[in-house]
Amino acid sequence: MRFLSASRCFLVLGLALPLTAGLTSARGADSGKPQHSASVHDRRFEVSTRLVLTASSGEGLELEYVGMYPADGKFRKPSKRDWLQPQTGDADAELRLKEVPPSVDLRSDERVVEDFEPPARAVSVVQERRALREVSHAFLRLMYGRENVLRAPTSVTTDSRQRVIITDPALPAVHVLDKEGKNSFRIMGGPSRRIRKPTGVAVDEQDKIYVADSQMDIVLVYRADGSFIRSIGDLGGGEGLFHEPRAIAIDRSAGRLYVADSSRVFMLDLQGNVLKRVGRPRRGTAIADFDEPADLAVGKNVLAVLETDGSRIHLMDLQLNVLRTIRISSLTKNGAMRPSVSIDDGGKLYVTRPSRSAVQVFNGDGESLGSFGKIGRNEAEFNAPAGITVDMQNRIYVADTKNRRVQVFQISQPLTGTATEALANGR
Repeated sequence: MRFLSASRCFLVLGLALPLTAGLTSARGADSGKPQHSASVHDRRFEVSTRLVLTASSGEGLELEYVGMYPADGKFRKPSKRDWLQPQTGDADAELRLKEVPPSVDLRSDERVVEDFEPPARAVSVVQERRALREVSHAFLRLMYGRENVLRAPTSVTTDSRQRVIITDPALPAVHVLDKEGKNSFRIMGGPSRRIRKPTGVAVDEQDKIYVADSQMDIVLVYRADGSFIRSIGDLGGGEGLFHEPRAIAIDRSAGRLYVADSSRVFMLDLQGNVLKRVGRPRRGTAIADFDEPADLAVGKNVLAVLETDGSRIHLMDLQLNVLRTIRISSLTKNGAMRPSVSIDDGGKLYVTRPSRSAVQVFNGDGESLGSFGKIGRNEAEFNAPAGITVDMQNRIYVADTKNRRVQVFQISQPLTGTATEALANGR
């Protein structure tokens, strides 16, 4: 192994410091966007944020904010350093600072799985990495950080390894984020690749990843390491099973895949064989009436189907028989992002309200327990949250789309009327 001499190291620093000073000036002089500075008072930061939701009946819920996956994809617990630099970004921003030349290798912390669609294939580009160049780039990474990875996180789920899997149709890509930040990767989409517009994501009992692609009208299946297995819905000869798959959910114990497709909901086995379908097909009559289902969620012996405008949640058994329909106030406006739904192990429903930058909570009877969040960039604030999921540890993951992050909350406990009253009185 060769080492740089002390004189060469000083030379590197002498060359790098003027460059980074110039880049710093360019960053501060960015005329297109206002510069944000935040004091302790501006941030109003609390290391532990507790949220209490209550209904008129006295039923309630206590949540605690536990951290986030910001734009760089590395999990962060609440920290006082957030007083100085909010871990957010704009949905339209680039993944790296515009003033940093493309020749500078900032590198992200995500390994990239290209997943080209045959006959396309990756072409290896061999570059000679000189020691001097590597040191200068490492210095710039210290100054500006690595490239961000999240552009517009939309749907979110988790697997048994506590990894967070996120669709990012604006990139396009599917991110698989390791909490420790050591083995994160993304399955890259785009021209000549299998993924074109990932809209929904789910994981089976073996941590295989299922991705609904609403442009290709198929569901793609990947191993836990990101390698491609097969597609579901391509019947060959230009015919497809799905018209526009928007969301998917998996009953992991039974091995059933549910797909929300335009005005229908399918139940399939994990090999892609259709077991049942309900809703308005392209031709014929309907068993159940859906107004463009936007999202699906599997709970204990129940499937929740949320409609695109958010005005109804259909609760079905896992054989797609309607149990009841909950009518709620419309959650979206024309042109807004679609809402999302998830269910905790107690049967409570969590629904994102992108147009209001909040999450609303309902009990199984459809009674609102309140909502949490408001528009903003601080902890427990959102900007057009789209996706949501509740994992096996009763942690809520919210895809805070326009803030380019995923926020995480712990469901501390369901509350009875007595406990809610005690909390309200500060006991």
